[in-house]
Amino acid sequence: RYYFTSEADLLDILSNGSNPEKILVHVPKVYLQTKTLVLGAEKTASGRPVTTKFISGVGVEEVVFEPPVPLEGKVEIYMQTVMDGMKLTLFENLKRSLKRYAQLPRPEWLMHKDAETGKPSDPAQIILLVLAVYYVQEAEAALTAAEKDAQHPVAGRAAKEAARLARGRALLPVCLGALEDAVVFLLGGARFAYLDAAGGEGEAEEE
Repeated sequence: RYYFTSEADLLDILSNGSNPEKILVHVPKVYLQTKTLVLGAEKTASGRPVTTKFISGVGVEEVVFEPPVPLEGKVEIYMQTVMDGMKLTLFENLKRSLKRYAQLPRPEWLMHKDAETGKPSDPAQIILLVLAVYYVQEAEAALTAAEKDAQHPVAGRAAKEAARLARGRALLPVCLGALEDAVVFLLGGARFAYLDAAGGEGEAEEE
């Protein structure tokens, strides 16, 4: 991520790396959508601080590290450790949220709060991801059912979208790298979007 920082910022980060408090100002430039890190009162054996939370760069949202991350070693080492800690923390949040979604009605899952802190149990990005996961699962289940039942309301739509996907896929060899991934994502998303109109009137056939 240092590639995206200016030479002046990079020099400041490297020169003050042994004093983590001084590089917090550069956190938004290194970590995507992260405003800052919160340092706890606890210190490591070498006297270095330990970060206990990271704050979202959009709105005000705190995510508690699981476990807290000691800022030990060179700056490029502990900043990578922080990134790894973010990934692990969000993964643990995701596992809990997926389990909770299956156990609670959606409104209760969405508004669920931590019993100790009274704050929302799930970060916003985890909520969006869990909704996407279950939406895709439900959409795939509906489309699978439609394949087995010609009278199913989405049966005709599923066949039509499959044909569209096949035509779109034929164009993908001209795309490269991330562009190809984006096209696949958009085409796949279109397949699921039609579930919302499953009970409605079909669109006119394409010319």
